[in-house]
Amino acid sequence: MRHYQEHVFVMKLTKVKQGQTVDNVPNYLMSLFRPSVQPYMISWLKYDPQKEIAQLNKPILLVQGETDLQVTVEDVNKLAKANCLTYQFDNGVGFNYVLSYGL
Repeated sequence: MRHYQEHVFVMKLTKVKQGQTVDNVPNYLMSLFRPSVQPYMISWLKYDPQKEIAQLNKPILLVQGETDLQVTVEDVNKLAKANCLTYQFDNGVGFNYVLSYGL
């Protein structure tokens, strides 16, 4: 069952990345692919954060919490390498994406 759910997720995400909205969204994916969210996702998925950050000619502060479920330590390291003016604060031991402890 999990393999099937992952397959459905990948298929839906692929269409959204191509700028298409998706129908027949199963309940377990509704938080990501509900109709009201799809235009937002389509508008943001066209950007590559590394390319965008590389174009900036200003200092950037990156803050990463080790329990962040949305942006991994690897992701933030890639962003840091994209811009030589970046200051990275990654001492967020135990912090999540809203910089609070726990999940």
